Amino acid sequence: MSRSYKLLLDHLDADIICFQETKIQMKDLTIDMVAVEGYDAFFSLPRQKKGYSGVAVYVRRERCVPVKAEEGVTGRLGMIWDKERMYMDSTNAIGGYPPDSSYTIPPSTLDAEGRAVVLDFNLFVFIGLYCPANSGATDEGREFRRAYLKAVEDRVRCLREEGREVVVVGDLNVCRSALDTAEGAKLGKEEEWVNDFGRLWMTRLVGPPPSLDDNEEVEEAPRLLEDLCRKFNPEREGMFTCWNTRLNSRPNNYGARIDYVLTSPRLAHWSSHADIRPDIMGSDHCPVHADFKHELAPESNEEEQKQRWLLDLVNPQGTFVQNVRVVPPPPPPQLCAKHIGDFKGRQSLKDLFAKRPPSDGSGDASPVAAAESVPSHATLQTAAPLKRAAFNAVSFNGGETKKKTKILKTTKDASPAQKSLRGFFTAKAPAPAPAVRQSDPPMKEDKNTEATVVVTEPPTNLGCVDVCEPSKTLAEGKPSGTITEADYAIIQPETTRSSWSTLFTKPTAPLCTIHNEPCTELTSKKPGPNMGRRFWLCSRPVGPGYDNGVRPKGEVNREWRCNFFKWSSEAGRK
Repeated sequence: MSRSYKLLLDHLDADIICFQETKIQMKDLTIDMVAVEGYDAFFSLPRQKKGYSGVAVYVRRERCVPVKAEEGVTGRLGMIWDKERMYMDSTNAIGGYPPDSSYTIPPSTLDAEGRAVVLDFNLFVFIGLYCPANSGATDEGREFRRAYLKAVEDRVRCLREEGREVVVVGDLNVCRSALDTAEGAKLGKEEEWVNDFGRLWMTRLVGPPPSLDDNEEVEEAPRLLEDLCRKFNPEREGMFTCWNTRLNSRPNNYGARIDYVLTSPRLAHWSSHADIRPDIMGSDHCPVHADFKHELAPESNEEEQKQRWLLDLVNPQGTFVQNVRVVPPPPPPQLCAKHIGDFKGRQSLKDLFAKRPPSDGSGDASPVAAAESVPSHATLQTAAPLKRAAFNAVSFNGGETKKKTKILKTTKDASPAQKSLRGFFTAKAPAPAPAVRQSDPPMKEDKNTEATVVVTEPPTNLGCVDVCEPSKTLAEGKPSGTITEADYAIIQPETTRSSWSTLFTKPTAPLCTIHNEPCTELTSKKPGPNMGRRFWLCSRPVGPGYDNGVRPKGEVNREWRCNFFKWSSEAGRK
């Protein structure tokens, strides 16, 4: 994202792109994030917490335009442009809303954290999610997570009961089965892990995991959704999408799969491929993508032998005919970021430089109109990139530049006589000349510079002054011309330089006890008395069976990180 959002989105080459955990607020939105040429942007932002959660969905305008859009999964959040009204009460409500009695936590509270964007594409309802993880392991967080996952399930179920097809993408923060985690061999045997609320929730959505499909005792219920990555890779191991960057676990693929593209079973027939992209770096997550066919041939048992074209079905009727656009795209729904606040009416970055007539009676050109002199080849720059590059993409293929404002600061000059850098080298007004003594050295003038610099030769016979007693004069200290070895050490700059170098030299890394290899120094970021303290850990990456301090010694795999730990302050004393 260092150059522009458009370059990033074009490189991903998808028609619907969903980002999670953007960690921005409304005030952080910039024109280059909102008015990306060729895309419509939809944001769900936290209403209260700062730098927390957030979802963004970009839709390629030439391929598809949603007919309706909502922020939040419940439909009961106050609309951005009319907070007194909920999305479910508007004339453009998508539908599929569970009753109020199904919520254990107020729906507006569930949606206030900016965790969902819901878009209606005629053929299906798209839900981009960032589900809570309760990483703090608090009772309040656990109850919120359960309530949110249930709200998602209830909304999907209601939409399916109304006959709608559904696509759910995003970071669900749930590892579906033992096949989806590097510690599956161990965790799959633990009843508490298997019966976790999140995994049972996933089973209700997409059915039992692949490892249980052959178990005759499991009665498979009708699936609400289908896991596309498992549809095309049913037994693939190591298909992980998230890694712990603090443990440096990505190089060894010691992670878990918690990012998904889920679709209703009928819509899954349109899919042609789904996979992960671990080669794309820049986040603790990797992208997940799914491709859909352009057209779907009629099945042999269908009464109507009709060819179905995907773009004809996902766009408003009459916009496409046999996947060919016949009319321009319609305007996006009101939730589109181009309709919000200062961005209203701007369709792309080019609008920033468009010449506009001055307001009546002002006689002065507006700042936008004055920008017509900006060259057309101006480089696009991003001002506040999304905090997280992991995304989920759906493909149907088988702005304004950063303002540079100068802030002028007026400060009191340290010296009224110095008005520029040249004044630093210019001699000041001469002071009354003192009486010249015979022992004073001659003065020389350096003529190599434009400014006048006076250089004075040092005295040749200078005695050493006692630094411990500054008031003691040279004559009172030692006989003239006498310099002892100790005096020489005090005035010698090499000694001082060496002392400071030793003080700031990085300490030697200790060796871990198992591998006898240099350790890695890290900083504690956990809130508490040790926050900010530095410590040493084994430098090897984590892997299956690594020594985490809890695992029995007989099950530890010595190939990976050992349990060495030492505070940097303790290592420095050694």
